Amino acid sequence: MKTYLSNESALQYWNFPLAQKYFATRMALADTSHYMVLSKADRFTSEGATCHVCSTKIPKKSLIIHGEIGVVSPSLMFVQLTQNLDIFESIILGTLLCSCPDGPWSTPLVDKAELLKFARVAKGLRGQEKALNALKYIKDRACSIMEVFVDLYLGLPNYLGGLNLQGGIFNYKVELDTEGSVALGQSICYIDYCFPKEKIAYEYLGDGHNSSVDYDSGRNMALKRMGYHVITITKSQLYNASKLSQILHEASDVHGKKTRIRTEKYKTSRQRIQQLLPRPNANINAVDLANQTSSDKVRTQTSRKT
Repeated sequence: MKTYLSNESALQYWNFPLAQKYFATRMALADTSHYMVLSKADRFTSEGATCHVCSTKIPKKSLIIHGEIGVVSPSLMFVQLTQNLDIFESIILGTLLCSCPDGPWSTPLVDKAELLKFARVAKGLRGQEKALNALKYIKDRACSIMEVFVDLYLGLPNYLGGLNLQGGIFNYKVELDTEGSVALGQSICYIDYCFPKEKIAYEYLGDGHNSSVDYDSGRNMALKRMGYHVITITKSQLYNASKLSQILHEASDVHGKKTRIRTEKYKTSRQRIQQLLPRPNANINAVDLANQTSSDKVRTQTSRKT
């Protein structure tokens, strides 16, 4: 095999539903198929195709053959794509690659450790430095695109537009007490974004919230009874700058952090994060809703078997 699907074409090939939906516009605008070859001798020109030459030695596992199709590994693809992304887009991409496609109990196709292992040995590859920088802030096991933005606002350092709150975990598993188990009909629940040490829980209320008000209320009551401080975040709060400021002030107070961040980069970086939010009319909301709905169903079924 001399040619391998790469870059945006590799992202289209691999099954990363959240990443594919978020970057759908970028992939559509590319308007070309991307291929990688390993020597200048194999370079080719073809209408509607872009050929990338990689003469740098790369691990054999980063080139994969599926039947008659050659494709770069997700780890190599991540490094390739970061070449043309800023730090925020790179963090979003990496976090979505490491997401759970079928809910918090499922296994991601790739995780941060795997991306990091490859990026560290990808010496000479364009995008390595940007990939390594982004990996400082990437987390595993997000279940929705909007959860990623909650993490960006709360977890990134101040100069990147975040509150620099350390220790946040996506979809943290909690074993409910007896009263909570009986009320919810399950023995465990997952917190969208949690700081376990501080027992602070953030729950994102997406478009499917109206159909699960009773469940969400019962879960939050159970968590509060177990000592968790629960903060709910709605879609409108993430999209509205004033409402977002209120949420971030509350988060700062609860975590005991200063609310006045004096670095000018904080303001511009936070604005950049807001620019990167999915457009309200995008299909992303439907993807998140389907994922959340599926998660709730299997969450309950799985918990009852526990």
